[in-house]
Amino acid sequence: MEKEDEKVLRRFYNSAIGSWAGYIYQGLCAVHVSLHIILNSINKDENDITFLNYKLYLDAFDDFSIHDDTNKAISLHQCKLYKEKKDFTSAIDQMVEQNSYLLADGISTNDTKLYFHSNHKFEIDPSKNVTRYVGASKEDTWTALKILKAIKEIVVILTKLLHITKPISATLCSLYNLINETVLKNHNKFCVEKIELRELVRKEDSAISFKEIWKILTSDITQDCEEWEKSHIMKFHFIQNLADVLETYEDDQDWYGLHKDNVEKAASLISEMDPTDFYLTIKRLHPEHSFDNIDYSNDLEIKNSTNDRSAQDLIDLIGSSSHKIREKIDWFTTVH
Repeated sequence: MEKEDEKVLRRFYNSAIGSWAGYIYQGLCAVHVSLHIILNSINKDENDITFLNYKLYLDAFDDFSIHDDTNKAISLHQCKLYKEKKDFTSAIDQMVEQNSYLLADGISTNDTKLYFHSNHKFEIDPSKNVTRYVGASKEDTWTALKILKAIKEIVVILTKLLHITKPISATLCSLYNLINETVLKNHNKFCVEKIELRELVRKEDSAISFKEIWKILTSDITQDCEEWEKSHIMKFHFIQNLADVLETYEDDQDWYGLHKDNVEKAASLISEMDPTDFYLTIKRLHPEHSFDNIDYSNDLEIKNSTNDRSAQDLIDLIGSSSHKIREKIDWFTTVH
């Protein structure tokens, strides 16, 4: 039986290409829910800043969870992104069972909400007390692009309400980066501390404080930082595109003539790559494309600029090589 911390580590480290799309989707759902909570609170009472004491936990008590100022769970969230529609009955049952343990441990309360996020519509047994998540846009079926659109809509509203002058694209990039940096920070701590990962990620200092999210929403930004964050959102979309393409490789026949290990290794290294280095990488994959003219407030335009063709080209290039992939990707960012 695989240890629980090893299961969580696989999901955290994101090295398995099959989990990429789920990892990205989970992060988007977490950002969306957090922003929705902030927007609802401000709309009810602009002077009520109780939410600043809330915390967002990633892969700790569920896929993610929101906790109040006493660290009690306000809501638990499961996220499922699949190409084909699936039966989520067992996943919902596991969520209910997990909550019963958390309730016994004093982490959940009788008021804790259980939410399910998916790109497919499905029925839930009402007796389970699990609800499909409905955001500000009143959707209950969430593709990645729908969530991106919803996140942007909330940021636009908050920008107007709070009289923020920072570019919306910069706020979006910073929010996505916060999730990414938290995951990497927790993994790095796991590597150096003698503690099980499940225990580590449940520590309060492993969670994201809503104060950090609020700071991103309200702070100013320099031009240099904005450029760096543009690179981050481009990397984000490329990984999503790469995950979409790799999802079509279902059996050994699909991998015929390609070295799967090389592709998996390169995919893992790209996920860990510094966004600034990634910007150079994508430019060398697309030397004819002008990335300086992209509208970074347009998610679809960015996604198209790092399209499936470039992801497929990378798979074909790396997969066709029999040479072992080095531990650091410098074969795109450095000219030899």
